[in-house]
Amino acid sequence: MVRADADRPTTVAEYLRPAERLRLIAHRGVSARFPENTLAAFEAAVAAESDLIELDVTLSKDGVPVVLHDATLDRTTDGRGPAVARTLAELERLDAGRWFGARFEGERIPTLAAALDRIGGRVPVNVELKEEAGDALVRPVVDVVRAAGAEERVVLSCFEPARLRVARAVAPEIARSSLYASRVHRRRTPREILAEVDSVQLSPSRREVTAEMVGACRALGRPVAVYTVNDPAEARALRAIGVHAVFTDDVEALRRGLEEA
Repeated sequence: MVRADADRPTTVAEYLRPAERLRLIAHRGVSARFPENTLAAFEAAVAAESDLIELDVTLSKDGVPVVLHDATLDRTTDGRGPAVARTLAELERLDAGRWFGARFEGERIPTLAAALDRIGGRVPVNVELKEEAGDALVRPVVDVVRAAGAEERVVLSCFEPARLRVARAVAPEIARSSLYASRVHRRRTPREILAEVDSVQLSPSRREVTAEMVGACRALGRPVAVYTVNDPAEARALRAIGVHAVFTDDVEALRRGLEEA
């Protein structure tokens, strides 16, 4: 499916620009129809002409950034236990596709380097820094992004402000985005959250976003991206209050739903 408009971002700056339409972020790739956080899911997200591709990164035992959402391997691979307890060689032997469907047997846990290489310069990438790897994750991720020449195509996100403070110190040239959760940020205002690490965006859940939050961010010139939205009616309502983008499990399906309204 090819979009009719030419407004397809290839850098984070282009993604952040105000747009008449709602920006659509591929959540862990096209995770509704492909095994999440795999090269197959990312290739599908590129084909769907996503505005941004979101992926999750943790660290192998030997210090290599790998793409995986959960702290453990149990749900999305044929392995067991914490990912951070396995070397890259051990992780690469695991099957990360068969759990989703027999035709995906043989999909592997990709390294961040492999994911950025596969996506190339076609779509900007949101790299979520997972908490279980701690601050030690930041420098290896930055090294991979710089080696790929992807500084303008990557935004680093995290729920933990401390991790983003490290990212700002280590790589001020790579954009940062604050993932919002009341359990983490408590009663802090959007202004305080964004200013702490000079975030380019605030990302609350669909359950916690409010019109007041969106308005406060827009007043600061910072967009809001909401996770995870698969219902077109909900997406339209969010756009109506000024939300810039939504994370979705199936970009093409949500786009069709929005176009049919």
